[in-house]
Amino acid sequence: MMATIDPAARRRPWSLAVAGCFALVLAPAASPGCGGFFENDPRCSSSVGIRCSMNHVITCDEGATGTVSVTRDDDCGARRQVCVSAEPGTACVDPVPCAASVCDGSQRVSCGSGYLFSRFDCASADGATCAVGARGPECVYGQVACPASGASAFCDPDGHTRWSGCSATGGHPTHKMDCADQGLVCASGNGVVECVLPQRIPCAAPHRFFCASDGSVTYDCGESGFATGFLDCVSQGRVCKVGSLAFCVYDIPCDATRQRRTCSVDGSQISECETDGWISSISSCGPTMICVERTGDGGKTDASCLKK
Repeated sequence: MMATIDPAARRRPWSLAVAGCFALVLAPAASPGCGGFFENDPRCSSSVGIRCSMNHVITCDEGATGTVSVTRDDDCGARRQVCVSAEPGTACVDPVPCAASVCDGSQRVSCGSGYLFSRFDCASADGATCAVGARGPECVYGQVACPASGASAFCDPDGHTRWSGCSATGGHPTHKMDCADQGLVCASGNGVVECVLPQRIPCAAPHRFFCASDGSVTYDCGESGFATGFLDCVSQGRVCKVGSLAFCVYDIPCDATRQRRTCSVDGSQISECETDGWISSISSCGPTMICVERTGDGGKTDASCLKK
């Protein structure tokens, strides 16, 4: 005799799943999953960032599903502190009354919501001083004048110091970077001021790599139109090749239309074929394993190291 099935039982698993999803919606923070049965956490106002909410410092981030939820919640009240947002940022601070953000000698005093947010000695930042600008008190380098052109950043005459932040004060920079600390120099081009290689190697494609004429080095092109970094291919036993990108590869051609990974003749090594038709990596399988080839996705030859 065939057993009967309670119609309600058929619906129960689905009903429980939906109920669980609605429980997540009603929870303080939205959770991923549930196939669209939830929305952005109302505390985040549909935007990412750090902010104050009911005396909590909350961090809102966008998840894989595209919804914005609270990923960090710091209860200021639990430490008898208050949440304050001021020019430097948002944080839990001690409830010290503060009327306004001011310069107190070389110290920058920042206030928010009637409380002291921070006190920072500008003199500790490589000899800066405190001055009131368009955004309130700022640490500035008063001994350095910003260019009359109105540019926000510029190179110092010493050739290696980069100054920036002029737009915030209208007269003196607020940030200092010594390119020499990275073995670089300061250069400007295309309306951009940045640290570049001392040789000031010109390039035409920002954020792209290009090869040295002898193929020994691959360079990174900066936004200023000069190389900002490099990688020595020769020291890795490789050479720089130009294709869709310029990068260090082994001087061994391969057919990227038919190969993804291949084995050496003796099966001790596995090689990877780049889309530009050059072997990009060669690794050893080790003494207890051997490289075995197979037909992979799209009919391409693939390989992996397996136990002998």
